[in-house]
Amino acid sequence: MMAKKRSKGKARRPLQSRAASASASASATARRPPEARSRPGLFGGLFGRGATGPSPLGRITTALGRGFVVVGGSWPILLVSFLALFGEWAVLIALGTRTTPRFLVTSMALPPIGSAIDYQSAQALGGTAGIVLGFALLVARALVVAVLVGLIVGVLEGRRASLRDARRGLRAIPFIVAVNVVGLSGLLVGGSLLQVLGYGLQFLGNVMLITALLYFLGFVPAIAIRERRGLMDTLRRSRAAASLAGGQQFTFCLLYVVALLFVLPLVGTVNESAGLITANPSVSAWLYGMVATYVNVSFLAALCYRWMAAEPHLATQPVRRRSR
Repeated sequence: MMAKKRSKGKARRPLQSRAASASASASATARRPPEARSRPGLFGGLFGRGATGPSPLGRITTALGRGFVVVGGSWPILLVSFLALFGEWAVLIALGTRTTPRFLVTSMALPPIGSAIDYQSAQALGGTAGIVLGFALLVARALVVAVLVGLIVGVLEGRRASLRDARRGLRAIPFIVAVNVVGLSGLLVGGSLLQVLGYGLQFLGNVMLITALLYFLGFVPAIAIRERRGLMDTLRRSRAAASLAGGQQFTFCLLYVVALLFVLPLVGTVNESAGLITANPSVSAWLYGMVATYVNVSFLAALCYRWMAAEPHLATQPVRRRSR
């Protein structure tokens, strides 16, 4: 009997030692400090280590496809876009501005790129007239973009584009004016600083500068319509939404800049009259200008779609502010 009890005691000791080692390892794990979360790199993961897994904003091709379908399937959006194209051309010709049909390709460029084009057109007049024209074009472009974004957001929300959506878009006019002013200032200051780099690096720097401005400011019109926030909070949320996708959103913006500044003008050179100064562009020039307008507004719709995809991920996150 004593031998059996000793054998049972010896059999229990390994079990007790295992339990003791398991509890010791558990307590050591509990005392171990939690691992620090990986911080995003510069510009929210743009040049740093990006987040793993699919982007919260979805694929670029999905957003572009949705944008082209929304614009092409809504006659109010197309009507406002084409009327704005014809109207701006008519105003510039009436004021005596010398321009070419190539202007039709970039006339409906997204803010803040479009404001830089308006600034160049106003500079042709010079003096007080140029300043007044530049300010008028800036406000008029903000009005057109606000109405377009209102119609686009309405379609993306599952409704037909209506006058109510257009009126809803008017609330974004002050925000788009601010984006145009900030973007134009950034382009003027940055362009003057990049002149010291020489022509080649200056050209590349201007492309990257335009892309960066669209990266940080591209979501502002959609945010201004979908949410009722102040200007600074809207700018912060635009940057935060772009940082969710990191380099993917920068790629999207760069794709648009390349299409606007290189692809569309290059295809437009097929038209012989594209580079001639004239007040009456040919039918083919007008048709190609309308196609380019459709492409510009479709990219705007794609930006609205990507913001609506990012909005749920930012709904519960407070806007970060600097501590004073």
